[in-house]
Amino acid sequence: MINKYLISGFILLIFNHASAQIFGAKQVISSSADGARSVFTSNQPTKMMKIMRRILKPCIGLQIVLLFSLTIWSSSTALGQNSIDLNSLPDVETYTVVRTNPTADTVIIALHGGPTDMLYSGGFDFFEGIPTFSVVEMEQYTHQHPEIFSDFSMTLEEAIIYNDSTIALLKKVVNHYNNLDKEVVLLGHSFGAFILSEYLDDYGNEDLHRIIPMAGRLNMNDQIWNTFADGFHAEFSEYDGLTMIFEPEINDPSEWANRQLKAGIAYNRWVDSLATLDLTNLMYVYAEYDVPVGRLLDDELDMLAATGASVLMVPQGNHASMFDLQYMNQVLDFIRENSVVSVSETILVEADVNMYPTIINNNNLIIDSKKNGVIRISSIGGQLVLEKSLQSGVNDLILNNLISGIYVASYMTIDNEWKSQKLIVK
Repeated sequence: MINKYLISGFILLIFNHASAQIFGAKQVISSSADGARSVFTSNQPTKMMKIMRRILKPCIGLQIVLLFSLTIWSSSTALGQNSIDLNSLPDVETYTVVRTNPTADTVIIALHGGPTDMLYSGGFDFFEGIPTFSVVEMEQYTHQHPEIFSDFSMTLEEAIIYNDSTIALLKKVVNHYNNLDKEVVLLGHSFGAFILSEYLDDYGNEDLHRIIPMAGRLNMNDQIWNTFADGFHAEFSEYDGLTMIFEPEINDPSEWANRQLKAGIAYNRWVDSLATLDLTNLMYVYAEYDVPVGRLLDDELDMLAATGASVLMVPQGNHASMFDLQYMNQVLDFIRENSVVSVSETILVEADVNMYPTIINNNNLIIDSKKNGVIRISSIGGQLVLEKSLQSGVNDLILNNLISGIYVASYMTIDNEWKSQKLIVK
């Protein structure tokens, strides 16, 4: 009698082959420097296969069958699933912004939260104050093609393709700076942290000095990413970062594409796919009471410990609390550790500045500083919404353009002293 597991294994292998044929040849839109748009094809097995395996996994006997089929499948794909032709992508100079010190030996490639329809440059000003760092921001695929946010019929498979394109763009930037003999550090906050995890899954970490995901997840709760895939919103309790909160009554068509893109990156199970990497050059920074993504759970922390990664937890912190000076200095120490290039030993000190009130009801923010500097206000997701140079003394800022929500205000003096603080706009 034929063993039922062999039959199931044969069926699943047929499924793998068929899904590679159906979803494997992916067309991705590319823009050249002159604005012309072209289509290039990737023949990689898509991550849709990952989703289907997760759907099938609870079925009878598939714990064994999955191991059988995945062993055969992984022998041909292994690490480096993203086979998008980097030569088909735009020139690096056309989609990066060099914020500081272009001749520095250490390059901080910074990825913002989102997904958004444009690059809100700024928000990583702590690192811009380090004279031996060059902070480089990168446009993601959605920044280059904001029209996709008007696609109210975007599928999860299409969202995965767009996210894969962002990761390929990032790989081209990493290659560019490695070819210039720079020491490359990847830094990503929120959605940018998710992008970094998938970069590691696709390309590994041997070409990087440091990887620092902040306010992301390695195994997002299934209920959360599935809710996004269905077009609805979900988040976590501000009191524990664990309790899931769903808003099924709010299904805004204008948010459809945004939520597909979130689901199309958060469905990944990096606890499994990154478990064989040596992650001693990675520091994962997370907040205990993170509302948008939640805190890291035990299986995520166990994987990080087993792979040699460093972990920095912000006690009772929110989605942007890791930008406080005490945590940024710990990140800075991690970047400098075992550096092969000369680095500044200056530790940024806290600026003598007062910013009040922290709960804003009348759109006015007072900044009282003894030194000239720059005030930057970012959304909780890392999007820069205000940047302004200020003179010493008392400055009264009008914040009429800010909608209700949580923001982070940071002030950098002309002597690179720095302070940040959370603001709540009513």
